[in-house]
Amino acid sequence: MIFWILALLLVLGALRLRGRVGHYPLLPDTDREVHESHVFLTAQGVELSPATRRAASAYARAAGLDLLHLVPGNWSVNEWMGFSELCDPLEYLTRPLHVGCSAGHAMLVERSVLQRGGKALDELGQGLPVGMAAFVGAAMELRRCAPHSSGIAVAPGLIARSTRGEDRAAALRTILGDLGPAVMLVQGAVFAFLIASLLVAPSFGWPLVVLYHLQVPLALGGQDRTSRALWPFILARLPLDVLVWADTVLHLHMRDSGGASEGLRAEYTRLLAQDWRTRFDARRSDCPSCGSQELAFTREHADFFQHKPGRFRMETCQSCGLVFQNPRLTSEGLEFYYKDFYDGLGAEKLDFIFSFEPDGYEHRARMVEGHLHDRLAPRRWLDVGGGHGHFCLSAAGHWPQTRFEVLDLADSVLDADRRGWVAAGHRALFPDWAQRPEAADPGQRFDVVSMSHYLEHTLDPRVEIAAAHSILEPGGLLLIELPDPECPFGRWLGWAWLPWFQPQHLNMLPLRRLEHELATAGFDILERERGAAHQRVDLHYALLVLMGRLAPEPDRPWLPPTRPLGRLRHAAVWLVGLPLLLPAKLIDQFLIGPFAGHLGLSNTYRVLGRAR
Repeated sequence: MIFWILALLLVLGALRLRGRVGHYPLLPDTDREVHESHVFLTAQGVELSPATRRAASAYARAAGLDLLHLVPGNWSVNEWMGFSELCDPLEYLTRPLHVGCSAGHAMLVERSVLQRGGKALDELGQGLPVGMAAFVGAAMELRRCAPHSSGIAVAPGLIARSTRGEDRAAALRTILGDLGPAVMLVQGAVFAFLIASLLVAPSFGWPLVVLYHLQVPLALGGQDRTSRALWPFILARLPLDVLVWADTVLHLHMRDSGGASEGLRAEYTRLLAQDWRTRFDARRSDCPSCGSQELAFTREHADFFQHKPGRFRMETCQSCGLVFQNPRLTSEGLEFYYKDFYDGLGAEKLDFIFSFEPDGYEHRARMVEGHLHDRLAPRRWLDVGGGHGHFCLSAAGHWPQTRFEVLDLADSVLDADRRGWVAAGHRALFPDWAQRPEAADPGQRFDVVSMSHYLEHTLDPRVEIAAAHSILEPGGLLLIELPDPECPFGRWLGWAWLPWFQPQHLNMLPLRRLEHELATAGFDILERERGAAHQRVDLHYALLVLMGRLAPEPDRPWLPPTRPLGRLRHAAVWLVGLPLLLPAKLIDQFLIGPFAGHLGLSNTYRVLGRAR
């Protein structure tokens, strides 16, 4: 039975890759000259013939593309199999929030997109030769600057450069970030299983290995995108794959083992030596929302996300149900714990994570339908706490006539503005920004303000709600999405439940309390959602939190330098935990998610209010 399940998975995997490879278009020959707005960027050691440049330019013009990644026509079978695992060309073309991928050789860029590329394009834009990591990083950033007009095509005349282990490691780390080592760990476990099967149970192992080798013709056989002979690779696939894997892992480890920069580690050494008491307010004896003194201890947490030092106590108001951090972090404390989470070391990881929530963004955008009076679409929409602008980019697909703006304290709003994801990005504290003199101008008001997973991070949600009311036009809409502290998973999973998210979540309002605050601030409640707002993450994220607690990510500059035993422990925890993530994800997705609202298990709620 196990054999047939594994065999089915191998066949389905090969057919999935075949479908992807079949959707990579081939550049046709053309005599048309390269368009004047097109610029070609190449990695070090790559040459583009005039014919390939003409073909790429003509194809991009015909397809309406501002960015076109080129795949070598003579790529090796191994490279094709690996790239197809990472990149689905149809999804790349149709999903604006796709994180991006690149063959690491050459790309065509429309000149106006190139100008928005930012620091990632510094060396490439000057025509300087760059390695694989810099090229792939630039390609991914350009993809973000052309989210609706990017594509991939095979260039028959583009000759592949030789790819070394350090190139593969650099590309893997750039595309997948911290998931790169985990992916290699899973791949290594597959190889170990196949080899062990050959040695321990040959009657089981040999057919499985043969089927593993036959994945190649199933995926690539008869495809005119690949010009290399398949049979030599088919016969030697497993040993060749193991050698390539070992070479990549070696260089991946070498890239990771350098640790944090000395400057950053020295900065954290200074910060950690400061008096930690300045990072906390005095403990308060009353509820910050209703003033009741009936407070009950809920739980105490450590920082299970960055693993910075500190303990954080949460209490619940027995009168209104507010769950809040007590004592609460000061502004200095928040700055310390936010540092290198949304920006700095953590910026790329968060950008990557927020690219995988298109359904949630779409549901939020649709919630205002039917509440716009006589308007066909919102005129001006401000997303508060919107980070890089992922929601705005997604919502613009549903409301293309709407002017979307984003506000946040992090530098990410500047990236959103530069990439063209929003009409304007504002880096400021929201209550201060709402009190600007120009905000009082009726012509500058918004007809929709959204706050998604924002209020729980603020010192006083009432001040934020009042600020939203002040910049909304009469009858304007306020859309709020929050984690639900009344969700049973918060009790069942304890400290591993993601929405507790200490030390960043300062206030967690139950639905009834938020509606009270909205009514007090001058809003009428129009709609509320629980089941539809549920995020299907409880079990598999709890497992990730547990894995992080058992083996924190190596080389964080606020932790002692990671020794070899610590790296081994980290690898062992991930080796054991990764096989459990898939069933946990499936349970979240298919057994809990569809029924969360009916069973009272929703971990999130949304409320839509209208300003009186």
